[in-house]
Amino acid sequence: MPLIVYFGIGFAEWILAMVRMAAFVRDRMLIVGWLVMLEILLGLYVFKAYVVKDNAWIAFAYSIGGGIGAMAGAYIKRIAGRKDRPDSAGADGDDPLPE
Repeated sequence: MPLIVYFGIGFAEWILAMVRMAAFVRDRMLIVGWLVMLEILLGLYVFKAYVVKDNAWIAFAYSIGGGIGAMAGAYIKRIAGRKDRPDSAGADGDDPLPE
């Protein structure tokens, strides 16, 4: 399987982690449970491929995808928060995301 697939799985897993965090804050525990299960399945799939193929590039692609997915999830959450609260500004009064 191409390394881009493992990158995509890492990316998707961290987007799911951000969605899970939002569901937890909103007290949607059933959704949290399903998301945790899905995240674990994705992680175990990559781990199995890493062990069977003994290819360190799989772990590297998965890790890079996860890191970028976490940053993208945080950025999307930040943008969504701005749309929900248009009058919010940074701690110093400046809007960190000018329109």
